[in-house]
Amino acid sequence: MTSKEFEEKYVCLAPRLYQVAMSLVQNQQDAEDVVQETFVKLWREADRLEQMQNAQGYILRMLRNACIDQLRLRHDETDLLHVEESIADAQPPPQTDAKDRVHAILRSLPPKTQRIVTMRHVAECSIDEICEATGETPSNVRQILSRTRKKMIEMFKF
Repeated sequence: MTSKEFEEKYVCLAPRLYQVAMSLVQNQQDAEDVVQETFVKLWREADRLEQMQNAQGYILRMLRNACIDQLRLRHDETDLLHVEESIADAQPPPQTDAKDRVHAILRSLPPKTQRIVTMRHVAECSIDEICEATGETPSNVRQILSRTRKKMIEMFKF
């Protein structure tokens, strides 16, 4: 595959990849780094990509794994009690359309909780993958997700 063919097929995915990376790592510089790293890896596997039936799915999986690695690098410990208090203190956003309200509610959550919810429901990471990236135990991740979903539903009703 030539560089021109690669650009035509895959570089157009950059904005989408950046959005996914940004939603996972929640840092502009890290998201840009992860996307760039993903494209470098893709270029190395360009010939193999042509033979794949679902190259975009493979690319998204590669990006997600790179995001998880990035999150591991900046691993920060957050006590479950602190997360629960932050969720309990979150205020509902003003009324807007449903999608905007969900995004506003998500942004009002603590960063680590946002990351866990985004990893689970946007990137469809497994509990084990979330644990690896955040340093939480599986039971803590499940508990954070459960309590956050309940709180988000309550906030959405307002």
